[in-house]
Amino acid sequence: MSDSPKSCVLFVPSLIVGGAEKVFVTLANRFAHEGLCVTLLTQGINNELRQEVNENVTVRSLNVRRSVYALPSLIRFFVTEKPDIFVSGLQMPNVISSLAHFMSCSRAKHIVTEHSNSASQLAEMPGWRRILMIRAIRWSYKRAAKVVAVSKGVKECLVTSYAIPCDQVKVIHNPINLALVRQRSQDSITHPWFTKTDIPVAVAVGRLTPAKNFSMLLDAMVAIHKMRPLRLVIVGEGALRSSLENKIERLGLSSQVMLLGSQTNPFPYIAQANLLAVSSSREGFSNVIVEALALGTPVVSTNCPSGPAEVLEEGEWGRLTAVDDPNALAEAMLDTLEEEKKVYYRRADAFSDISIAKQYIKLFFDD
Repeated sequence: MSDSPKSCVLFVPSLIVGGAEKVFVTLANRFAHEGLCVTLLTQGINNELRQEVNENVTVRSLNVRRSVYALPSLIRFFVTEKPDIFVSGLQMPNVISSLAHFMSCSRAKHIVTEHSNSASQLAEMPGWRRILMIRAIRWSYKRAAKVVAVSKGVKECLVTSYAIPCDQVKVIHNPINLALVRQRSQDSITHPWFTKTDIPVAVAVGRLTPAKNFSMLLDAMVAIHKMRPLRLVIVGEGALRSSLENKIERLGLSSQVMLLGSQTNPFPYIAQANLLAVSSSREGFSNVIVEALALGTPVVSTNCPSGPAEVLEEGEWGRLTAVDDPNALAEAMLDTLEEEKKVYYRRADAFSDISIAKQYIKLFFDD
């Protein structure tokens, strides 16, 4: 690496508690540990994950609310800072970064990362908006030195939906700092559902958005409650909180389901739960599945595009059920409560931040 570029900028909209944001923080910390001069550049000033950023990583903000407003500041950044490597994540920041890279005549090696399978979203868009999105993604991603897809399914989406050349897209899974996850899982929690062991507890983690399909998980809980007692804790916050609260009350689940809100440290809840439930209609990768495996917690997940089946090796390390099928999810959760645990951490080791960061660094310095 002595003759290779050293400065690396990672651009992500904010440091809110989210999958892509956690990935960028993990990568930034690992790249700094590997000797790169790392800047974590954000669009806004949300700092929920700021405390998790290593002191050797510089954190800067463009102080804008939306990605489109970041274009002038990004152009100036490319001109004045002259980074050697620029890594962006999420679709709109990727497009704006590519445009700024072009307009500034930057010589930085631009790596675009794609964290979601957007095929279903694309199909639901109005015709004009879909055409505009396809053209913007196609132009900006083809300009990149390389496109990183976080799963094989995401790569397939990029190739089939956006016509990105197959050989330009490399699959690199999301990195998980396994040591940190295990360390933080030791923090104590006082929630009564976890201090008493008379009734098993399932945990679900994610933003309260349609893609996570927690509404279907509530339907599964109704089916489960007919068979045996089980409690559910949903860790996360989002726009659907009020509708989920209303549904919990309407289904009579107030004593069985709790919306815990966003937690900067969800790992004690995952570690102490009897299982992790993933009810998503779509995913890019699903970090939380790896985190659960690292903590020895059994996983039940929908077989949604694109990450869960890949992480769980088609059901080898956890049960997979059909998307949007509450009865199948309920049955799988009940079966999981009765089975013996496996040595799940063996699968989690494949996604350690150390090995994933090395794959990125190799990509940075390949000609």
